[in-house]
Amino acid sequence: MIPPTEKRGTRLRTVMPPRTALSGRARGLRATLALLVAAALALPASAASAADAAPTAATTRPDAIGAVTFTGWGWANGAATLTVDWADVPRATSYEVFASADYDAVLTLPSPTATVTSSKVTLTGLDPNVKYWVKVSPVNDKGRGPGSSRVGQVTPTEAIAGTTWQKTKPDGMTPVKAVGGSWTSTGSTLTLDWADVARATYYQVFVSTDYEGILEMTTPTKLVTTSKATVTGLKPGVKYTVRVMSANNEGRGGGSPRVSYTTLTERDAGQAWQTAKPAAMGTVKVIEDGWRNGAATLTLDWANVTRATRYEVYAATSYDKVIAMTTPNAVVTGSKATIGGLDPDVRYFLKVYAVNNIGRGSGSPSVSQMTPTEKTADAPWQTEKPGAVGLVTFTGASLTAKGATLSIDWANVKRASSYDVFVSSSYSGAVKATKPRLSVTSSKAVITGLKKGTSYFVRIVAVNNVGRGDSSARVGHKTITAEAKLDGTEAPYSVMTWNVCSVVCGNIGTRTKAINSRIRELKVGVVGMQEAMKYTKAPSGYAFAVNGQNDILIRKGVFSKVGKKGGVATTGSKKFARKYAGSGHGVTWAALRHSSGKYLVVFNTHLVVGTSKSLRAQRNYEAQQLTPYVNAVMRKLAASNPKLKGAASILIGDFNTSLSAAGDSTMSSLNKAGWVDSFQQARTLIRQHHNSANPDRNSKPVIGITWGAHVDKVWVKPSRTVITSWENAGKMKGSRYVTPLPSDHHPVLVKGYFR
Repeated sequence: MIPPTEKRGTRLRTVMPPRTALSGRARGLRATLALLVAAALALPASAASAADAAPTAATTRPDAIGAVTFTGWGWANGAATLTVDWADVPRATSYEVFASADYDAVLTLPSPTATVTSSKVTLTGLDPNVKYWVKVSPVNDKGRGPGSSRVGQVTPTEAIAGTTWQKTKPDGMTPVKAVGGSWTSTGSTLTLDWADVARATYYQVFVSTDYEGILEMTTPTKLVTTSKATVTGLKPGVKYTVRVMSANNEGRGGGSPRVSYTTLTERDAGQAWQTAKPAAMGTVKVIEDGWRNGAATLTLDWANVTRATRYEVYAATSYDKVIAMTTPNAVVTGSKATIGGLDPDVRYFLKVYAVNNIGRGSGSPSVSQMTPTEKTADAPWQTEKPGAVGLVTFTGASLTAKGATLSIDWANVKRASSYDVFVSSSYSGAVKATKPRLSVTSSKAVITGLKKGTSYFVRIVAVNNVGRGDSSARVGHKTITAEAKLDGTEAPYSVMTWNVCSVVCGNIGTRTKAINSRIRELKVGVVGMQEAMKYTKAPSGYAFAVNGQNDILIRKGVFSKVGKKGGVATTGSKKFARKYAGSGHGVTWAALRHSSGKYLVVFNTHLVVGTSKSLRAQRNYEAQQLTPYVNAVMRKLAASNPKLKGAASILIGDFNTSLSAAGDSTMSSLNKAGWVDSFQQARTLIRQHHNSANPDRNSKPVIGITWGAHVDKVWVKPSRTVITSWENAGKMKGSRYVTPLPSDHHPVLVKGYFR
């Protein structure tokens, strides 16, 4: 390692940064440098300057040292340098400088990194792009004076070491654009361009295949000193997200918005760089199945798409999985593909995207298809009836040209060779039916040709050659009423409602940790909380849009609160009047902007609880007040801010009623106003029967057999939404909820698209 230099050229001790900060090169120089320093110290007294003469002995220790600051950086002899400066200290004859890449270790170094007699030192031989911590102590023959506070600075790389030292951070970034791309035998490239940023001496370019994960990256993919960069060595045909941050020695300015581009492949070589995404995909059809290399195959076909240079084909065993996939099963340049390696006798969901260098066009509608088996085999001969069918669960729903569908699932039954599925639009009809609507050989089924927005009841009977086993309990679910027609510009939202019981349940300080941990795990965009008076600390990465009785939390970088315009507030609240009994906890709201540029207005409410006649009447009265209030707020927002005209709105909260609540008209009042519980709109259901309320705070799920009794709800306008999933999102381990429970309610998580 190269010894540091000081302001007046006084001989210094060798700088030896902590072992963790040494590069291999620096470690290799240690022995040589030690010999050089030893030789220097052995010079005869006549070779020393007058400045080296021993100072007059002090009578007391030096005063405390003031602030220590970094005043420069550089590059010398293949390593980084940092210059540190401070004010002279009375009675100090020298200064001990301690430097380490470990924040804590700098306080416990056994010996100083350097000892100098001036108030400035340049530390050399440092590893690039490492944050070093420095502490300086004044010294005389009576001992050390009080040392400085630790200060930290990241060392430069060779590329940026020559940049001008700045006193303030740079301005934020403007949008970044990809202005070119290529494919080479060593990897694909993307050329990026952006406007110069004031006080930026260099730029950190981040590139990742993870759209969310890029926000967590700490090490840039590339450093440049100009407002243009070409990133090389990228995988071909992969969607990369790009983000650039302005930077100087003081730190980073704001980052640019994330943008995503798909790299060119060898097949794309020579094709023009596109300036718009491909057109929307049409319908995909399964035209053939087969068997190859010990696994099932499915062949798909579709029409060619304008501006598409290739197509990504995805296959998964659930609808949510296929829309969440990032790695395709196949990439083809034509409008036909055969997917192999599939499990036999399994229903796969299939989706195709048209792609070019700008990115994906809107995907095709998903289609599902059962895979074949290698050969058909007769069911084993049985000597007794099958067992009883357990609890049947609705797992999904859809709307097709031939009507609505409901998907159901249940546990395999011993000795069953097939299952009869009985369906009726009345609870009693499901028992009276003697002819099954369909028969299946697996323990799941899709019921098709149903009416939209209609409740159906289902029971299942296991069958074999001996006869039928005992029937399952009747379970009910409502088909999807309607869905929005998506045009590909919509961004997926995640919204969660959670009664956190911050007062009645007690111990909110401890429970807040579990609440916040679960929110971070789920990465929810918007969280509506009820009974949140004592919940005051938002999770890391989240901020309060509204904080009080009914909180609204938003995930930073995903949602932000809309600013006031024309003096009109973009958050608010309303208390319910007492009419038949004491009132509930009112409603709060916030106008939010999604990172995609879309807008969402969230209304979070908590209706009065109770089962008496007067309390049911009060709850229904409060429900009837919600829609007029929502409409009034939306009109006022639209009048003050044109961007909020036509914004999506949702109604979330604890409604203290469910489908299983007899004599309660709260839900029907909301239905009449055009709202539908997202539970009845979801294409995928997770833990349908696990009630969201858990008043006894048991780790064992509370089961609502017929419907699933959920008092916590997310209400939507059907024609303006596509709800991809509904989930009781309480954290589970095996068949039980993880304890200690965060609340006496479980969170309800909804994902989907809102227009």
